[in-house]
Amino acid sequence: MVGYDPEGEPEEVVEEMREIWECLRCADVTAAVRDARVEGREVPKGAYMGLLDGRLCAVEASVHAAALALAGTIVEEGADVVTLLCGADLGEADARRIAEAIWELDEDLVVEIKDGGQPLYPLQIVAE
Repeated sequence: MVGYDPEGEPEEVVEEMREIWECLRCADVTAAVRDARVEGREVPKGAYMGLLDGRLCAVEASVHAAALALAGTIVEEGADVVTLLCGADLGEADARRIAEAIWELDEDLVVEIKDGGQPLYPLQIVAE
């Protein structure tokens, strides 16, 4: 059995959850499977696209570079916790290098690594 013991009245809990949701930033790194033009930018086949809240923010040659471009924006906006959800094709060593580079942007930042195993997206990022 799974139990849930919210703190406060239901309306308070819902409002708190809404506030948390509004502060979350979600980012994805994926590879272009063909040459394309996205939001006015050329994206060559094989390039890594960095999407922040569904909008194209970076076109880079590597997962690492796309992740850092996204993380730079996220950190500038004041994130405290960044969680990396690693896809099926991102190795542990690469994930650790990305996490360390993100942490170096702000040493007060908490950077977590989780194995997501998702296909097509070598890296997904959630920031609070």
